[in-house]
Amino acid sequence: RLMPHVLVLPYRHPLVVAKQYGTLDFLSGGRVILGVGSGHVKPEFATLGADYAHRGKVTDEYLRALAVAWEHDVAEFQGEFVSFRDMMVWPRPVQKPRPPFWVGGNSNAAVKRAARFGDGWIPWELTPEDFAAKAAYARHLRHDAGRQDAFTLVAPLGVAADAEADPVLREVTRWREAGATAF
Repeated sequence: RLMPHVLVLPYRHPLVVAKQYGTLDFLSGGRVILGVGSGHVKPEFATLGADYAHRGKVTDEYLRALAVAWEHDVAEFQGEFVSFRDMMVWPRPVQKPRPPFWVGGNSNAAVKRAARFGDGWIPWELTPEDFAAKAAYARHLRHDAGRQDAFTLVAPLGVAADAEADPVLREVTRWREAGATAF
């Protein structure tokens, strides 16, 4: 799989993202995972002229717009922050109906976004115990929404290049017991 990590989605128009990551999915033979987040660094939003106050709503809408752009040969979308019609994204992603969305972030809003719109959740700097509670919350939200499709829970496990195997395997076990399905 190929995931360049978490893209702050409100910084870029969703059709630009669809074109860039769709091309990457095409060139990689269908290996792309689109990691997205709503962002948290207020000065970056100001520098880019992006709306910090509404970043969560923008991210949700952009995820829906991206899905439409990738899932339809000729796409139309009408939203509060972005609208388009008669749009064709080329080359088409290899993955059908689209490359997976993994949503980054630790907040409850990020977990909700991952459960509603995503195919995975990517937290950072959490303990296995905090991870387990949020992972259970995400699974609960997906169940309540009737989503039965696969959902990846990514453990934020960092490993030093010179790490010994046994301690790493013990940490992997801790994260797996907390609900992680990927690292």
